[in-house]
Amino acid sequence: MGILDEIEMISAADLIGAGEVSPPFAVTITSAAFGTEPGLAGGICLGGIDFDHSGDLWASAHCDPETHLMEFTPSQLSLGGDLTPSVTISPNSRKTNLAYPGPIRFGPVIK
Repeated sequence: MGILDEIEMISAADLIGAGEVSPPFAVTITSAAFGTEPGLAGGICLGGIDFDHSGDLWASAHCDPETHLMEFTPSQLSLGGDLTPSVTISPNSRKTNLAYPGPIRFGPVIK
């Protein structure tokens, strides 16, 4: 079985300076929802992450046969650790609506 993917946050204050910087992770998030897939390089399944306008973190994952989008709220993010997504969006049975999610991009507010 592959390793579990992680999302790590580094505080802006730890990125100050010149040259090579090796900052500590301020928050580390793992989740069984990220999935693991034996046979891939390290079992990597995460496809992309982005923040929406409410500060929620969205992540996409694709590990055959599991594919989904996940949302983590700001209150979850402040805790870190092994999290269960607040929302999980999975494909329909024929995978015609969400087959292989990749990067997630939220645009500007539409007026």
